[in-house]
Amino acid sequence: MSVAALAKNPVYHSRTKHIELDIHYVRDKVLSGSLAIHHVPSLDQVVDIFTKPFSSSRFLYLRNKLSLVSLPLSLRGDVRVNH
Repeated sequence: MSVAALAKNPVYHSRTKHIELDIHYVRDKVLSGSLAIHHVPSLDQVVDIFTKPFSSSRFLYLRNKLSLVSLPLSLRGDVRVNH
């Protein structure tokens, strides 16, 4: 069951009791018009980058959608211990 379906349906579902308070909050916001829920295709689910393995090209695509970039590593000098 999708979050969009849960937010639009006020019927209690035993499978969702662990998110009961959250879904009621979201449902109230949807019903009041202050929140809109839109479908996001699975290929554009950016959060998957944190939970699933991907090919390099897919990883780079999702990373770019997050506006993350690789920073060049530059170390200078050394570490000295004063005794």
